[in-house]
Amino acid sequence: MLFLIKPLATMLGIFGRKKLGEDQLAQIFVNAMINMAQEAFPDVADMINDEPSFIECPELNHDGYIPFLFVIISGNLKFLPKQLNGDHSNEVLSKIFEQLAEKFDTTPEGIEQHIKKYQAELNRLNHPSKNTLYGMSKLFFHLYDLYPFQDDYYTRIQAQNPIVLKRIDGVMNAFLWDWDVINEEYKIVS
Repeated sequence: MLFLIKPLATMLGIFGRKKLGEDQLAQIFVNAMINMAQEAFPDVADMINDEPSFIECPELNHDGYIPFLFVIISGNLKFLPKQLNGDHSNEVLSKIFEQLAEKFDTTPEGIEQHIKKYQAELNRLNHPSKNTLYGMSKLFFHLYDLYPFQDDYYTRIQAQNPIVLKRIDGVMNAFLWDWDVINEEYKIVS
């Protein structure tokens, strides 16, 4: 009978969801994205540098995480409007731009334009697919200019080798923010 307490309490709303302010959510998101990108990029670079499908090593630098950071932020922010209701979505997005602007010593408008540019390129590279994860992988491939390191066929047609792209998909999947958990465990408040 004890095993029913947690599900029953959750169903009845006895404990309710914890409140999370829009500012807090934006700060958590930005800090998590930056920390993940900084800490994980050396491993990502090593994976790409050691990719057996490449005929030559791309020699990605372990410190070159900024384009990667903006790929994962841009991709994750494409999910935001679907995950939070309209008012909260706009406010959290605005606060994320403010947080990023502070971190990169620029304006929120400048960050917003930068992210929109990344998202437009993601959409262009991924057309006609609407799968954001695949688009993130293609954008990563494009930004780090991995085309010349493939075999001649893929280099000549300026397309990504699907084997490499699949591996990058696996990497990008690890950096998708779990908005469902946020919605299940927290009530977003102004």
